[in-house]
Amino acid sequence: MVCSPNKSALGISGPQKYPNAALNLNLAEYELGNDAAVLQDLQSLLRRFRDDFPDARAAYALILWEQGDRVAAEQEWDRATAADPRYRQLDWITRFRRWPPRLTGVLQRFSESAKVKVK
Repeated sequence: MVCSPNKSALGISGPQKYPNAALNLNLAEYELGNDAAVLQDLQSLLRRFRDDFPDARAAYALILWEQGDRVAAEQEWDRATAADPRYRQLDWITRFRRWPPRLTGVLQRFSESAKVKVK
């Protein structure tokens, strides 16, 4: 994993023992604009946890889409929503999962322009 200044300050580096905490920290890092580091960290988490981590896969898909990799993004999105269909519900993402505003905005744009269904 890439060690950003925020992660260094918190004493977090190397493989995470707590993947959900690592994901949440990466979502905060994405909100702050540390896109490259977040993308690399999410790739590492997904290699480690494969299909057992739809939350990370959904976020990864949206970041890929925002960066212009539409084909890979839609493939990752399909994998994430096949594992957990709640990611198709914008209300669930904003009220329960509480993704940060920047990523939620990407999801809204993604759902408006892609062939995916997000309610």
